Amino acid sequence: MTQPVAAERPSRSSQTETRRKPRINPELKRWIMRAFWLLGLVAAGVLVWLTLRNYSLGEIVAAIKAVPPSSIALALLFTAASYATLTLSDRIALRHLGHRIRYPFIALASFVSLSIGHTVGFSGLSSGAIRYRFYRRHGLRLADLAKLTAICGLTVALGLLSLSIAPLLVHGDLSTRLLGSATLGRTVAALAAVAVATYLLLAWRFGGKTITRWKIGVPDLRTAVAQTLVGAINFALVSACLFVLVRTAGDVDYLDVAAIFVLANIATLVTHVPGGIGVIESVVILLLPGEAVVGPVLLFRIVYFLVPLAIGAALLAVTELAAARAPGGDTPRDGAASRVRTALRDRETASPRRNERDPASAGTAAIRAGGG
Repeated sequence: MTQPVAAERPSRSSQTETRRKPRINPELKRWIMRAFWLLGLVAAGVLVWLTLRNYSLGEIVAAIKAVPPSSIALALLFTAASYATLTLSDRIALRHLGHRIRYPFIALASFVSLSIGHTVGFSGLSSGAIRYRFYRRHGLRLADLAKLTAICGLTVALGLLSLSIAPLLVHGDLSTRLLGSATLGRTVAALAAVAVATYLLLAWRFGGKTITRWKIGVPDLRTAVAQTLVGAINFALVSACLFVLVRTAGDVDYLDVAAIFVLANIATLVTHVPGGIGVIESVVILLLPGEAVVGPVLLFRIVYFLVPLAIGAALLAVTELAAARAPGGDTPRDGAASRVRTALRDRETASPRRNERDPASAGTAAIRAGGG
C-alpha cells in the first residue's frame, strides 16, 4: 500500500522572498538624493539672498569687524564644548549597543562625522557614512550603525525639546512675540515636557527589553537620563555660542536667543536645507531686533560650522591616509574579524577533543588511518 505523498511546504526562505518588498534601484536612489541635495542648495542660496539683499557688502564687513575678539574667542570655546559634549552621545549609544570602544577613538569619529555632517546637510546620512568609515574598523555592521545613528538622533531631539521648555514657559512676552500667544507658548512647552517625561517613563518601565521587529533594545532609565542631559547641554552650549556674538549688537537675553535658536533648528529640520544654510540666519535676523545683528549671525556660521568643518575634513584625510598605510589596510582590526578568527581557532582546538569523546568519530578516524 502506497503512502500518500505529503504536499511540500514552501520553505521559509521562499516565503520570505515572496513577502519581501521590491527594492528601489540603487542608482535611482542616488539620483533622488542628489536631486534633494541640489534643491536644498538652491533653497539655501535663495534664503541667503533674501536675508542679506538689504545690506551692502561694506555694511556686512563692518558689522563683522564690530564684534570684539574676546567675544569670538568665547564663542570658539562654547563651540569646542558643544562638540565635546556631542561625543558623549556616541559613547552612550555604543555602550547601549554593547560595543566597548576607547573614548579617544569615539571622540575622533564623532567630531569628524558631525563637523562635516552639520555643514553638508542630511546629517543622518552624511555623518552616518563617515561614522561607518571609522566604526567598521571595530566590527560594527551597517545594522549597528543604523541603530547608533537613531540613538544619537533621539539624543538631539530630546535636547531640542528640553531646551524649548524653559524659555517658552517662563517668558510669556517671548512666546507672544515668537508664536503670537503666551498661552500657545506655554502649551508648546508643556507638550515638550510631556514628550520628554514620556520617554523617561517608557525607559523606566520597559528599559532593557527588545523591540522584536527592529531588534532594538529599549534604553534603561540611566541611559535615557544621560541622553536627555547630553542633548540639553549641547543645545545650551550652542545657544551660548550664538548669544555671546549677538549680544555685541544689542541688548538681548540668553533665553530669548535659546528659544530663537530652537525655532531655527526646527525650521532647518522641516526644510532639509543642507546645514541649515540661510535658514538659521533668516530666523535669527528676523526675530532679533537691530540691523547690526547680521555680522554676529554670519560670524556664528563661521565659528560653529565652518571652522569645525575645516578641522574635521583635515582629520578625516589624515585618518584615511593612516588607515590606508597601516598593515591590513582599512580592514577591521577587531570586532567581527577577530570574532571570526577566534571562532575558527576554537573550532580547530575543539576537534581533537570531540573525537576523543565520541567513540564513533574515533573509530572512523582509525579506519581512515588504516586505509579501510
